[in-house]
Amino acid sequence: MTTREQIVRTVLGFNGTCNGQGYDRANPFSADLSRPAEAWCGDFVTDIYKRAQIPLPTRVPTVLGGSR
Repeated sequence: MTTREQIVRTVLGFNGTCNGQGYDRANPFSADLSRPAEAWCGDFVTDIYKRAQIPLPTRVPTVLGGSR
């Protein structure tokens, strides 16, 4: 099982990777997911989960007061 420490260690291994490049340039997170250069904040989270072998939910839970 992946621990928080392993996830943090993985994330910190990328510290400074995209500094000064702008948010929509080629980056290792989008590339690892076979995505084009794009705003990579969502790709970052998805790729870290992938690298940590944590499955992402397949269904988004309904938020209180949201539509079903």
